[in-house]
Amino acid sequence: MKNMFVITAAFLFSGCMHFMMTGNHDGSSSQVQPAYEKEVVAGSIKASAVFPLIRVDKEMEITVRLNDVEANHPIKNATVVAEFSPLHDIHEDSTVHKQESVDEVHAEEQQAGKYVLRFTPAHAAQYMISIRVTAIAGKLLQQPVLMTTTREVVEEMGNHSHGGMHSIGKSTTMLIVGGAIMAAMMIGMLLVRGGMF
Repeated sequence: MKNMFVITAAFLFSGCMHFMMTGNHDGSSSQVQPAYEKEVVAGSIKASAVFPLIRVDKEMEITVRLNDVEANHPIKNATVVAEFSPLHDIHEDSTVHKQESVDEVHAEEQQAGKYVLRFTPAHAAQYMISIRVTAIAGKLLQQPVLMTTTREVVEEMGNHSHGGMHSIGKSTTMLIVGGAIMAAMMIGMLLVRGGMF
């Protein structure tokens, strides 16, 4: 009888502790996409871009590097343009609305072969980001170099602070429940011992 109680108590305790340890993760952090790098090669032009974490109403910077892979040197004086389109605003049957949704940004060349695009998203949504290299030293490319990706834009502090408070509340609840179960187990063990002696 006593052994069965101890085994059951240990099972309940381990289950409770596992729930307390894993209960905090509510999946909201999985929506935040980490920064990453992407590159494309078109002919002798290699373009690479670093896409940072993106938050609503916070200016983001995308760094684009251009290199001539044949001559092995950075490409200067290029025209680099990016388009930012919130996907939930694009409708196939609404060309006008689609045009209004697209923000076009021209890159600033900070140093030889290094270009910076700055954009402040206004919506918490998935954005389609299209980066095009259209000209080099004033000469239009017959086929622009194109790089596209989709990025999730999240709320800055509102959702995260709410999620944090939600997590804190959940943790407190888990601690209270865990404490109550442990207290019940201790009382039960004392009662069992009392019954045994």
